[in-house]
Amino acid sequence: KNLCHEGNYTELEKYINEYYAALPQTETKKYCRNRPLNALLNDYATKAADAKIRISFRIELPETIDITDVDLCAITGNILENAVTACLMLKEEDRYIQLTVLTRNENRLYIVSTNPHNGQIRQQNEKYLSTHRQGEGIGLKSVMETAEKYGGKATFSHNDSDFFSNVMLPLGQFVTPLPSCLK
Repeated sequence: KNLCHEGNYTELEKYINEYYAALPQTETKKYCRNRPLNALLNDYATKAADAKIRISFRIELPETIDITDVDLCAITGNILENAVTACLMLKEEDRYIQLTVLTRNENRLYIVSTNPHNGQIRQQNEKYLSTHRQGEGIGLKSVMETAEKYGGKATFSHNDSDFFSNVMLPLGQFVTPLPSCLK
């Protein structure tokens, strides 16, 4: 970021090339045209494959949306991280993650996920608590706060065997400016 702000594009390109060369060379699948989200999905697909978790990703995004890449990836990444963690507590044959990210009527973005759980759900006052530490989980709270930032909503629920994440973000209300170094 500093190299960008300083206008030192030669060093920035060098850094990016070194970083890219250090990345594990795995097959990259194109889930969507949003490059940061696609990279995130590929990372979680690799984690899922390593953990013998079946995945189903349905990603239908327009070329551009007015949700920042950071926020889109934070929401999706937190949901997937929780899903992978829940799956790891189950027998291999019971592990799966279904994720759908799509827009409807060009004015709503939906991020919906389903994954199994081991039945040990912790809740207090209708809030889900962390299974790793005391108190509310950071991931779901972050998803909710990010959705609210855009005037949207994130809800979570479960039944005896599955956990559901549902996020709705209105589109067309926010314009995210480019960083000054990219203008």
